[in-house]
Amino acid sequence: MEKQQIDRLSQTAHETVDRAAQAVSSVGDRVSEKYEELYAMQEDAQHADAQQVRMARSAPATPGMADLAPLRRSPGLGDLLDRLIGESRELVSDYALLAALDARRAAIRLALLLGAVLIAAVLVVTAWMALVAGGIVYLLGQGASWITALLVAALINLAGAGALGWWVRNLVTEMPFTALVRQLRAGVPKEPS
Repeated sequence: MEKQQIDRLSQTAHETVDRAAQAVSSVGDRVSEKYEELYAMQEDAQHADAQQVRMARSAPATPGMADLAPLRRSPGLGDLLDRLIGESRELVSDYALLAALDARRAAIRLALLLGAVLIAAVLVVTAWMALVAGGIVYLLGQGASWITALLVAALINLAGAGALGWWVRNLVTEMPFTALVRQLRAGVPKEPS
């Protein structure tokens, strides 16, 4: 059963890495698209400039020719890189905002989950106390003394606490990140000594 859990967690980790790779690929695709847009804009600007130059050459020389607006220069490599960096910065900012909003939502859900667990724990403790009190009343009804009834209740509580302590001890002795270490080493990790 433990191997199935580890395999399931390993599969989840692989799926997470795959999703991260897809996100990086998506960012690369978007940057590539922006580069192509900028390149197309540069070509359009160069074409428009060339057309203006042709029109200026073919127009008759007039005294007001000096008053014409200067020809627009085509964006250079620096302009294109500046725009590409700006677009990349906006893209990274959008992803950072998305990550922050997701983290906030996860934190809120974690707080709600912890609150629900706390309320459930209080209800379980209340139910346990009612069961113990019911057991004491039953023992008293069967003719047991108060001391015997309370000792039986105390022994049941101590047995439950001992079982939980044994379970926690087994949890603590396991090496942390066992599945991750096994995946990275492609073998079985050594037990801690």
